Amino acid sequence: MQRHAVGAGLIFLLSVRPEAYRSELDAYAAAEPLPWTALMVERGQAPARFGRGERGDGIAGALTGRRARVAGAQTNHLLSVLDTALSAMA
Repeated sequence: MQRHAVGAGLIFLLSVRPEAYRSELDAYAAAEPLPWTALMVERGQAPARFGRGERGDGIAGALTGRRARVAGAQTNHLLSVLDTALSAMA
């Protein structure tokens, strides 16, 4: 339950002020950048765009691509928000 709340919080922040949140996270991690940080920000961007009402092939491709990247990192517990957005597109 807690991981879903964290994911929802990330999506909310990215939908309200995506560039500012990404800049803040990048600045925080600049001294010691980690692939995990990039993956977390990337994971939230496409669902945030979907949440703001973006539809069409571009967002579907972005969601599918993010899902493949998250699954490829073997972080399947992070897929729920992407799967939810993809299901809503169908």
